[in-house]
Amino acid sequence: MHIRLKRIIKIAGITILSILLLMVIAVWALSTERCQNYITRKVTVYLEKKLQTHVEIRHVRFAFFNHLNLEGVLINDKQQDTLAYVGTLQLRSSELLSNYWNNTPPIIKNVNITDAYIHLTRNQDSIWNSNFLSESFGSSSSSSTTKDTTKDSPSDLPVSLQNLC
Repeated sequence: MHIRLKRIIKIAGITILSILLLMVIAVWALSTERCQNYITRKVTVYLEKKLQTHVEIRHVRFAFFNHLNLEGVLINDKQQDTLAYVGTLQLRSSELLSNYWNNTPPIIKNVNITDAYIHLTRNQDSIWNSNFLSESFGSSSSSSTTKDTTKDSPSDLPVSLQNLC
């Protein structure tokens, strides 16, 4: 009986250590730019299928849990014209993780955007060329027959932004 208890404790200890080791390896892998860019390529393919247009993100750097740098973000509209291009987007926050766990809106301390180009147009039916974004992600605030899609107010955003440069 005593030998079985020792064996159970040994197996439980090895199992817990193995799980912790796998978690450390996963966090380390996610902190490398190579892994982050691999995941970014997978997300880009998903977005291209979901939006049915060209989406490109050239490079990503993500530092756990408060820095995000995106470079070369390109989104085309349905006519394959450039809808938005952002050369560099840098996001800084020190409270994203704690706000996530506390179920409160994240507070973004600083957003820097450089080399940005956004091309918004309306067609003959007064529908914006960006309308497909909300339709693709199932937003109920707009539809393809809606003439004016400016119902959302800034207060509806689930994020608090303190500095935009």
